[in-house]
Amino acid sequence: MNQSTSAFSALIDVFVDPKKAFEGLDANPGWFWMVFILIIVTPMALTTYYFQTVDIAWLVGQAETAAEAAGTPLPEEAKAFMTAGAMTATTAIGQLIIIPVIFVIWAVYLNLVNKFTMNDTRGFKNWFSLSIFAAAPNLLASIAALVYFMVSGTNQISLEDVQFFSANSLITHYPTGHSAATFMGSITPFMFWNIALMTIGIKAWTKRSFMKSLMISLAPYIVIYGAWSYSAFG
Repeated sequence: MNQSTSAFSALIDVFVDPKKAFEGLDANPGWFWMVFILIIVTPMALTTYYFQTVDIAWLVGQAETAAEAAGTPLPEEAKAFMTAGAMTATTAIGQLIIIPVIFVIWAVYLNLVNKFTMNDTRGFKNWFSLSIFAAAPNLLASIAALVYFMVSGTNQISLEDVQFFSANSLITHYPTGHSAATFMGSITPFMFWNIALMTIGIKAWTKRSFMKSLMISLAPYIVIYGAWSYSAFG
């Protein structure tokens, strides 16, 4: 069979045979729910465990040092807010809001691009599903970071450093609070994996060439990272 037969098999196939996964997803866009929930839950598990385990006094000290280096001392109100419970709750709420919004933006973008450039008949739900499955490697990123923190042997480590696979952890080593730290920390092998899966999905669905599919996948990154790099390094 040349396409996945269930949401679970599609999740497995997206890692080992992406075209097969996307062919199945094209006929069954409602499969997105399982992966969607997992993509929200896994980073929440990571940040919840992190904030409940990290040395909070050390974390506050790191935040104070970064703020002073930037010339803006950390307000007492901010320090008082930096408790395990408060940071766990606010981060979880942020993830519950931001992650779905990102997928909605991707779906709107892909829907408009394909509808206006080739009169594609697929709707928002189809592209929403594709954007979610293309982000499936993020599950592995969260799990890898969680395992790394659990076996690191220390509770004095930043959340950025827990993501040991980022460009900042591996190459640039900008300190927490530096304008370029978050920028470089967001660049990971998983991001390029996401782009590759998005390209494969677009190509499988629309029969566009590889290069055209790649450009559609890359365009938002070029715009976002282009603007972000100016503020990070400018």
